[in-house]
Amino acid sequence: MCKPYDLQYHRAQQKELQIENYQCQHSISEYQYIYWDFENRRFKKIKYEVSFTKEKQIKYIQNGQVLRIEQAINSLQKPDILTNLEQIKYLQWSGKYGQNTMKIGRWSATWNKDIILESGGYYSEDGQKQGLWRDLTRNYWSEAKVYEIGLYIDNKRSGKWKYIYNNNEIGGGFYDEQGEKIGKWIELSEYFWKQGYVVYDGEYKNGKRYGVWNVLHKRNGQKQLKLIGFGSYENTQEDDLILDSVKVGKWVELNYGFWDLAQILHTGTYKEGKKIGRWDILYRISNNKPFEIIGGGTYDDRLEGQVISSSLKNGKWIELIEGFWRDNQITYKGEYHNGVKVGQWDIYYYNEDTEDIELTGGGSYIEKVNDQNIVSSVKIGKWIELIDNFESEIQVTFIGEYDNGKKVGRWDTFYKKEQLQN
Repeated sequence: MCKPYDLQYHRAQQKELQIENYQCQHSISEYQYIYWDFENRRFKKIKYEVSFTKEKQIKYIQNGQVLRIEQAINSLQKPDILTNLEQIKYLQWSGKYGQNTMKIGRWSATWNKDIILESGGYYSEDGQKQGLWRDLTRNYWSEAKVYEIGLYIDNKRSGKWKYIYNNNEIGGGFYDEQGEKIGKWIELSEYFWKQGYVVYDGEYKNGKRYGVWNVLHKRNGQKQLKLIGFGSYENTQEDDLILDSVKVGKWVELNYGFWDLAQILHTGTYKEGKKIGRWDILYRISNNKPFEIIGGGTYDDRLEGQVISSSLKNGKWIELIEGFWRDNQITYKGEYHNGVKVGQWDIYYYNEDTEDIELTGGGSYIEKVNDQNIVSSVKIGKWIELIDNFESEIQVTFIGEYDNGKKVGRWDTFYKKEQLQN
């Protein structure tokens, strides 16, 4: 049964999207894309909404602003959801529709009204992708023009598929007759871009990762990929069919937004796909420097019978600001209780000019229980907060009070700890 308003959370990087309520009168899904912030030199996560209207329109909305409107021609086909800001702005596909409003014949892509040469491929008379296709990767953008090339048979990928970047093959693998990945694969990180990239090297069975997977990094200008992380997958199966794969044992993972000047790793242990025990955060400022521990903390697991149902942060933690990089080395130090921040949290900034770690801000959290008995925490009392793009030349802070998580009263602005006149 359709709901008149259905807010669903998805990652924009999911390969297959289940839009079960697409034919409903109105539905909204929330997505998240990752983009490169050129001004502040970091990757950022941005949320946006996709609205499916009763007029069969697909609207892309960010902070109330409509970024793009598409008319859905065939309501029976699952729409392709665009996955990053540049695609929403610039990507268009063009071709013909048959009498049944199915895509037929040759379809190709344009980028900001310019034709992407040799992109796309052919649809059959019943709207199925057939033959050789040159697909754009889901994270295709101006700084990472990567293609996936291979064969479709009745809308399923088949045989060998290759990732192509700057006319070079940089990865890929094989699909079986059911369109599932099989055997050895080299896959691209979602943070792939021309300044350097990361790939994942391992094996698939029945479309699921299994065994050891290595994480390899290549800097811009370097010829060779270098091992920088690794971990193992364990499969659950029934007879010969693999049902799922989960992370187990020791892992060295890359931080969100990993790039040359933000080389951050997380190391620790997985059990049944959940983080357990001590996890450390490591960072190095350049390739010729060693990784050093700059943060981390402990996960406590919760059991339901003999199965780990969840793992929660507990005790003292040092965490990194989202978008941490060489010129924005900000850390948060405080305590968790059952996954919720509690008590005093301090904000530290590494000043490269003085080579000192400076206490720059912070404040207190208090636990709160809502009507559904879900425990969370909110800011309370005096806080010193940092501007979003805080760095050596933009050392701007704001000082004021919180009451039950909401800002109240007067807030003052400071630059390098000197108050600015309002």
